Amino acid sequence: MRKHRVLIVDDDPHITQVLTTVLEKAGYEPFNTPDSADVIEKALNESPDLIILDIEPPGGEKACLTEEIRLKPMLYQIPIILLTNRCSEEERIMALDRGIDDVFCKPFSPKELLAKVKAILRQSTRSRDSNPTTHLPGGNALEEEIRSRLRQGRCFALLHVDIDNFKAYADSYGFNSANKMIRLSGKILGNAVEAAGDRSTFLSHIGGDDFIIVTSNDRYQELAEKIMELFDEQVSGCFRKEDAARRFYVSTDRKGEKKEFPVTTVSIGIISNESREFSDPSEMGTFLVQAKNRAKQKEGKAKTKSTYFFLDTPQQK
Repeated sequence: MRKHRVLIVDDDPHITQVLTTVLEKAGYEPFNTPDSADVIEKALNESPDLIILDIEPPGGEKACLTEEIRLKPMLYQIPIILLTNRCSEEERIMALDRGIDDVFCKPFSPKELLAKVKAILRQSTRSRDSNPTTHLPGGNALEEEIRSRLRQGRCFALLHVDIDNFKAYADSYGFNSANKMIRLSGKILGNAVEAAGDRSTFLSHIGGDDFIIVTSNDRYQELAEKIMELFDEQVSGCFRKEDAARRFYVSTDRKGEKKEFPVTTVSIGIISNESREFSDPSEMGTFLVQAKNRAKQKEGKAKTKSTYFFLDTPQQK
């Protein structure tokens, strides 16, 4: 797992050394610049996960430097901790209002600062990786979950849940309705995972209409069947009454031609590492796509109900 990188912006060598030592011992990768003029270039080139700012730019407030950082799209989401001697209530509020994520008054406790660094990075990681529509963990969290289980030698299954003909639905019903269907799908999957009662099951939304679930080998069939049941029961709420009643709607296909599409279903591809040893998440992903494609083919082009397909992956000799 990649170490979190922390940019220390400080013109005091003693404070820089203290922060560097504390962060290195905690497993972070600190680097520094003593010059406020280099901050933005350094941050753009080195991609820090956090900035600790303890320097007074000539002719301006530290918060002004923060505003300059926030103007850069590639740096906008990087959290910033301010170390300062100016700790009146008014000054702290002003710093927070102008983009600082937390303010520490000097002298500060390295132990308390480290606890705050951990908390901010934990929250930042969750926020960056979570899907903005469903708020579920994204691709980075999923990859780490799979890697962790592979390292531990655990047997598990992956389910790739894909919404059929989602582009056609979005083209016909528009952005807001498409988001509504994505949110409904996330809710259905969450309810199905809870109903399965396995606290180790991991649900992620890797983007668009694609969801991945990591679960135990003895739960995948029950989980897939519950997802299909809930989706087929509830998806009609995303359609106009007349389309729901006749079980189809009109949209354009990928060739730009008008055609009838059945009320939306899901396809679930499933693989397991029980019969095959996988080396990394990307290898599992290759087989998982095959399983999803096979699930989509089960009912043919006029698919009217959700389907799943388990792709057996026997050990190669």
